[in-house]
Amino acid sequence: MQAFSIPLMAGEVNAILRKEKQQLRVPVQPQPNNSEDAKKLNIPFQVGDQIWIQENWAAHWSYNDASPEECQSPNTDDDNYWYQADGIGSKGSKGSPSSLRGTWRLAETMPQFVSRLHLIVEKVWIEQIKDISEDSARAMGFIPEFFKNVKQQELGEDYQATAKDAFLEDWEQFRGELDLWTYAIEFSLDADKSTLHPAFLNDRETLSYKVDCSIKDTQTEDLKELSYTTEDKSLVCALEHVLVEEFKNDFKDLSHDFNNLGEFFKIIDIESIRYIQELNHIDLDFEVRAKNKRVSIKVELLSL
Repeated sequence: MQAFSIPLMAGEVNAILRKEKQQLRVPVQPQPNNSEDAKKLNIPFQVGDQIWIQENWAAHWSYNDASPEECQSPNTDDDNYWYQADGIGSKGSKGSPSSLRGTWRLAETMPQFVSRLHLIVEKVWIEQIKDISEDSARAMGFIPEFFKNVKQQELGEDYQATAKDAFLEDWEQFRGELDLWTYAIEFSLDADKSTLHPAFLNDRETLSYKVDCSIKDTQTEDLKELSYTTEDKSLVCALEHVLVEEFKNDFKDLSHDFNNLGEFFKIIDIESIRYIQELNHIDLDFEVRAKNKRVSIKVELLSL
């Protein structure tokens, strides 16, 4: 069994935290010339291998002049680490305020003792990016609503986007070539070694929320009001249940107002958990606008 480190961007880290991402794509180096050469490659990753995730991070300000490996005290209970994916105002891993946070450091510099996400390889194969399946695109954390092709007129207004469309668009914009050969890795989360935000431990907590949603069409003045009580869910799951699952057609325009709709949920959730942890209650009341829709949402925590 081997251990590997893989650096990820904030959006990918959050997708793992929300349990929306179960696959990774790692470029093959050097690239094979053709599919025949690709078949002959020795895959470095094997089932059962461990992967620890690197992400943009910071230590206590007193470590600003220290190397990454030196950002650990003899007494590990004193160590505090911040993760940029949690938001710049978030508390450290030991609860310290952001005012004590040191300089942000690149993901590639993160030592293993700082990593909070540990994965186990369940399956691995070699695949070109362009050949990804619809199921794998969803396992990469993408949904059709993320597709934002500016050339939509070429596809036609009736074109039904797919998760694969969204993934390929994102890869081409931020990563490059769609002909790239990659190691496709399906993983599970090692919950015993990972340090997860309590909001995402859906299978280890019992939370009930009352979610009231009011949807107003500003052109027709039509008003739709709904109320849900969700059980055994994090707030992120509760909101997604209402906004994404129940009203994905009504909110097609909404996803275009955010680079990633999930990022919006994450921001809301971090704030809510602060209320839960410090005040033992929650009372959120916010509004989202998208073109001709205005959505008012009230959330009340019913039980811990």
